[in-house]
Amino acid sequence: MKKKPIRPRRRPSKSKGMSLVDELLRDGRSVDAMYQLLAMADVDPKQALIPKRLAMIFEQQGRELDALRQLDRVIGLGAADASIWKTTGKLLLRLNEPAQAIGAFQNSIKLDPSDAEVHHELARSFYKLGDVESAVQPLEMSTT
Repeated sequence: MKKKPIRPRRRPSKSKGMSLVDELLRDGRSVDAMYQLLAMADVDPKQALIPKRLAMIFEQQGRELDALRQLDRVIGLGAADASIWKTTGKLLLRLNEPAQAIGAFQNSIKLDPSDAEVHHELARSFYKLGDVESAVQPLEMSTT
């Protein structure tokens, strides 16, 4: 028997709501977790953790544009860390937007220059644009 998605009837508190989201994700019920997070976003639209978690769920579901919208909310709230910029860049690259991905990867590197994967993704972005000379520099930086 297929379980029906949970659609909260009352507005959840932050801590109880996030605990429920964690429980639902552990149980493999990402759709229910998504509905819970959407209800929480209505209650507290300035809470950056909610769109971060929604972006993760949307990315796992292959919904890149929805994930990017949520990451854009996190960035708009001023809560973007290196991993947010890295994920944004990877999604943009997947959507064949290497020019935009470059900016995201550069922001990630500013916040965490030690992440070799971001340097590699930046080089890939330059390469996809046909700028081989610019692609070499991030690769050299990632090995130092």
